Amino acid sequence: SDIDYVIISYVMIYIAKTPGDPRHEAVCDELKRLLQRGVRAIIVSERSETTPACRMMESRGVRVVRLIDQSMGVDERQSLFLADAAAQTVGSEPADTHRKLTFPNVPFEEHKIKRGGAAGAGGSQTKWYS
Repeated sequence: SDIDYVIISYVMIYIAKTPGDPRHEAVCDELKRLLQRGVRAIIVSERSETTPACRMMESRGVRVVRLIDQSMGVDERQSLFLADAAAQTVGSEPADTHRKLTFPNVPFEEHKIKRGGAAGAGGSQTKWYS
């Protein structure tokens, strides 16, 4: 294939959000076809912690790797959809079992207090959201 990697940034919410919607299902079918035809991985970056396309791709038998630590709850903002050959090279252990993360998960501003407070999350300590 002439294309090894596809990057999708902040559009899945518009094109692959609703399971059962024929247009959204067609997008996921096409993404799977890309993976079957030589694309090694599709790198997905979204704003929402929940990305329905992850489950839609898993329902098609595609290996999905959520890149952000899931210990504080579901966070699918950064995910990989892998071709079968690439999926065989990825372990099943969380990233922190191998090495410390370079960029640890920084929750959304509105979740920082719920998840331990803004001071410990490495971000802003503003209280505008309370």
